[in-house]
Amino acid sequence: KIKNSKSSLPALTCQKKDYQEDLVKFQGLVKKLREHKENLEGKLRSSEAEFNARQQELNEALSVKAKLQKQLDEQELSPADAERIISEREAATVEQGQVNQKREGMQKSAWEIEMTIAKKLEQLENMTSKYNEVAARLKLVPKSAQN
Repeated sequence: KIKNSKSSLPALTCQKKDYQEDLVKFQGLVKKLREHKENLEGKLRSSEAEFNARQQELNEALSVKAKLQKQLDEQELSPADAERIISEREAATVEQGQVNQKREGMQKSAWEIEMTIAKKLEQLENMTSKYNEVAARLKLVPKSAQN
């Protein structure tokens, strides 16, 4: 019985070394994924800030439009004034369309980033779960640390 134990000790030692190397690699991968996640979250915050700035621009444009509409309603206009106001309204409408397109693009980008983060987080959780299962199976984790 002792001879059998001694013969399996080198194999178990080698296996333990392999698992330790795998653990170091896994921890490195987890670190990289966390850094990538933080990078994506930074991009998301940046996109949201830009979106909020564009939304503010849109709100300001709508405010200017309302002010101009009020002026228009309160004054008598010459034909030249009416043409000028119409052209300004058309320019504001074009600008509003551009802002809406940018907003939609930013919302799509934010959604894609959120989906990427969610997928990466799910992958990370799956890998952590697999690692914990293997560690428990190999009894690398003391019973007091489980659960």
